[in-house]
Amino acid sequence: MDYKSLSAELSKNIISDAYLFVVEDEYIANSYVRLFRTKLTGDTPELNYSVFDTKKLDPVAISETLEALPFMAEKRVVLIKANEIRADDPLARCLIKYLENPSPYTALIVYTKSIKASTKLYKIFESNYKIVEFKRLSPRETEDWVRNTFAKHGMKIRNDAVRYFLNATDYNSRESNIDLGSLAGEINKVAIAYPGRKDITLEMIKNVISVNVSDDMFKYCDCLVTKNLGGAFIQLDRLLYGKVSTQLILSRVHSTMRDRASYLYLTHFGKSRNEILAEYKVAPYTLKKITELKGLSEYEALDAIRIVYETDRAIKSGQMRDKAALYTMTERICHIDNDRY
Repeated sequence: MDYKSLSAELSKNIISDAYLFVVEDEYIANSYVRLFRTKLTGDTPELNYSVFDTKKLDPVAISETLEALPFMAEKRVVLIKANEIRADDPLARCLIKYLENPSPYTALIVYTKSIKASTKLYKIFESNYKIVEFKRLSPRETEDWVRNTFAKHGMKIRNDAVRYFLNATDYNSRESNIDLGSLAGEINKVAIAYPGRKDITLEMIKNVISVNVSDDMFKYCDCLVTKNLGGAFIQLDRLLYGKVSTQLILSRVHSTMRDRASYLYLTHFGKSRNEILAEYKVAPYTLKKITELKGLSEYEALDAIRIVYETDRAIKSGQMRDKAALYTMTERICHIDNDRY
């Protein structure tokens, strides 16, 4: 089930003895952990809420806590967080044994980013308990979430400001490692900066949110796509001045060129924009931008990917220093000639 289905069950007071949270977006998952704690632990949450994370996953202590009775509350909530749960983990064996006969006074939440569906633990949850997947929001869902979050502050954000906000904060990109918490933090900054303002404009967003690095990265990649060498050098200078890591720059250039090549190829071979949006879950604005910029063809974009790999090898092998390698890469990509294709 997804978090919306979980929310519907909780509203009807349908509560399982155990949950497996498979988490992509921690912000959403953490909000439901808080909801469980508030709903079940009564007036003494500090006495009826226990957390075990990757630094203290002691099976003996976990077993004892799971069997302990709650203090003046309906249930205890026990949260066990592990980045990955493998079939042969002592934690997995401990949980499998407990789930054979769980305590009716404990609500267990196993919170992980990675667990294989073929493991015995996963299958037990699937058969007898609840598995909740906290996936990242789609581009459309993210846009709705941003608008609704501004609305909770009594604010309405304009369309161009939403587009800028989503692209600059970069939640929906394939390589993004942020969750909705980062977006919520930026929205709070806007609310603090403009108290009482109802209409949020593009300039307000640009003035407040901490997206300068992402903004410069987008501009740098756009300059590479359009073969604008002078502009690319300016944006690269800004990135280096902001101490953006070389590997992050290489990763973003690689993903931009990969997407450019993929989407142009699909477009040229008959895929409609709506088909690409549905298949690849890309933000509509991002797809429009990356395919409509005049510059590198799909074949040139593939050549640019090769240049990124060569740059990475040159840096890691000690042949070139980071800064020199990035400037050389920038010049090579902007001077790609498609005549040989």
